[in-house]
Amino acid sequence: MSLYIGFVPFNESVFMTVLLLYIAKSGTAVAASQVWALPGDVAPKNSVSIIAGLQNTVSNMGGAVGPIITSTIVGTSGNFT
Repeated sequence: MSLYIGFVPFNESVFMTVLLLYIAKSGTAVAASQVWALPGDVAPKNSVSIIAGLQNTVSNMGGAVGPIITSTIVGTSGNFT
């Protein structure tokens, strides 16, 4: 479903843009529910919350590390593109 986001720049209609973004986001919401069900299936019964917390921590690292890496690249090269 996230493939639909690739069609957003190629249309002129605001309605179609919003519709395509809606479809793409609904696909990520469906995938997220399956990812959050995984610790309950894989982890031992007494450590499901620990595994889920670790999964959440690691998945949020991109939000913290991404801007640091981007600013380092921009600072080193002096160019964003």
